[in-house]
Order: sequence, then structure tokens, then C-alpha cells
Amino acid sequence: MVTWAFLALLGAIAALLGAVAWFYVRLAAPSDSPEQWIACVDEDLTYKYRPMVRLLNEEDFIFLRGEPGYRPDIEKRLRRSRAQIYGRYLRLLNKDFSRLCKAGRALAVYAASDRTDFIDELARRQFAFRLRLLEAHWRLVVYRCGFPTRGPAELLQVIEGLQRQVRLVTLPSPSVA
Repeated sequence: MVTWAFLALLGAIAALLGAVAWFYVRLAAPSDSPEQWIACVDEDLTYKYRPMVRLLNEEDFIFLRGEPGYRPDIEKRLRRSRAQIYGRYLRLLNKDFSRLCKAGRALAVYAASDRTDFIDELARRQFAFRLRLLEAHWRLVVYRCGFPTRGPAELLQVIEGLQRQVRLVTLPSPSVA
């Protein structure tokens, strides 16, 4: 006869093996190439993340509540689906920010002049972005609970500012041999 303790032990072992496999897959995934870093510098991030601004907007829910046939479960489903989309946007935004940082560091290494000032600014922007990203995740939790919250404006300002600064880093002109 199988005991509950034995089944619990098997479940814990299966969960542990699943977690190890998940971390292995995440670590073994190919990292971004330098070409992807540089491509991120020229990408129009403002346009890419513009839909994100409206996802947490309460105006749509106010409108929805005033419509005939409104049911709270409709709002709950819409809120849950928007929260999932917003979470995906946050992951993409984090990935693009990491690419911009990698591109900025690579460009600073090969810059025509000493760019220690840029590296210092990059560190400040990384701290600001991580703080804003944490705040955005917290706002997402608040939103999922049904409370109104702000959008990602400050987070987008940090990444757009970094993108402008990375574009200003100049590379030395290639020498003709």
C-alpha cells in the first residue's frame, strides 16, 4: 500500500527535477549576438511599446461597466488577459534594455574617445531601469487585484533615454591600410 508521505516525496522530487530542467534549458539557451545588440540601438522602441501604455488604462473598464449586458466576469477575464499581455511586454522590454546595455558597453570599448562618463551613466540608467521594472511588476500585481494603476511611462522614458545616449557614442573611423 502506498502511503501519502511516499506520494508527497515523489511529488517533491518531480518538482525539483522539473525546476532543474527548466533552469538548465534557460541557461543553455543561445544568448543574443552582437548584431542583435546593435540592431536594438536603431529600433524604434517608442513605436514598439506604445500599445503597452493603454493596457492598464481604467477608462476601458469604466466604459465597459456602462454597457448593456455587462457582467463582472467579463471585466475579470479582460483584466486577466491584459495583465498577461502586459507581463509579456515587460519581459520584452527587459530583453531590449539588456541588449541596449550590451551594445552600449561594446560601443564604449571601441569608441573614438574615452567613454568612462558613458559607462557611469549606463550604470545609473541600469539601476533606474531595474527600479522602474520592479515598480511596474508591483503595479501589475495591483492591477490584477482590480485596482487602478499608472502605466509604464517612467520605464519607457529610461529605455528611450539610454537608446538616445547609445546612439551618441561614436566609433573611430576605419583606417585605410
